[in-house]
Amino acid sequence: SWNFGISTTIVTNITGTTAASGGNVISDGGTKVIARGVCWSTNPTPTVANSKTTDGDGIGNFTSNMVELLPSTTYYVRAFATNTAGTAYGNEITFMTLQNP
Repeated sequence: SWNFGISTTIVTNITGTTAASGGNVISDGGTKVIARGVCWSTNPTPTVANSKTTDGDGIGNFTSNMVELLPSTTYYVRAFATNTAGTAYGNEITFMTLQNP
């Protein structure tokens, strides 16, 4: 896979079933980013084969809303960006959803 500048945004707005993250695509490695978003899993090192969002294309900042999460569960999330060379991932962030009331 290719490697370029992408970072994962800190997770905010955490509830029992939703949370917000996102990323910043700093460089596209010379080929246009055709998809970007975040991917998450209950196991480390999530990929686009796991749950994911798709939030636009190109470089820059984006925000992603994760939904249908399980309460009181630890998740791992990484931003991703895809171009014709493949998919690159940002740093991994861990968060825990809240208990349902």
